[in-house]
Amino acid sequence: MRPNQKMSYIDAALSVFHQTKKPKPRAQRWPKHHESVSANSSEENLTTAPSVNTIPIGNHGDAWSPGFLRRLPHTGVLALLIVLLCASADAVVLYKSDGQVVDTWKISPSVLLAVFSATANVCLEYARSEGVIVAVSFPIETSLKEHG
Repeated sequence: MRPNQKMSYIDAALSVFHQTKKPKPRAQRWPKHHESVSANSSEENLTTAPSVNTIPIGNHGDAWSPGFLRRLPHTGVLALLIVLLCASADAVVLYKSDGQVVDTWKISPSVLLAVFSATANVCLEYARSEGVIVAVSFPIETSLKEHG
């Protein structure tokens, strides 16, 4: 077709459909086996130590830092403190509601007890899971220190 000639809808659709789109070249993630990774010679690669970048996973403290507070599982301890606060709040609600009419409370004591106990159960389960992580990782760390 000539450039100034009008196209029908079918011709326009077919011309768009038949256009060949070349895919964009994808960036190579790894160099090919015949390409050099760096300009260093192989002797330099043998004499220089490789650098290792580690990324901590989770909020369990830095396992390689010395000191009690740095290795303490802070979120697990915080969960245990929340459990203690919920248990004391349960005791306060039970003490204050003893002998009172339920209608005098803005929120029913049974609802408050249910919320506090559910929160305590969730936090206690989380603290237990943090304790399992510490219990499993501590013997592994000590055996690694002894053998290597």
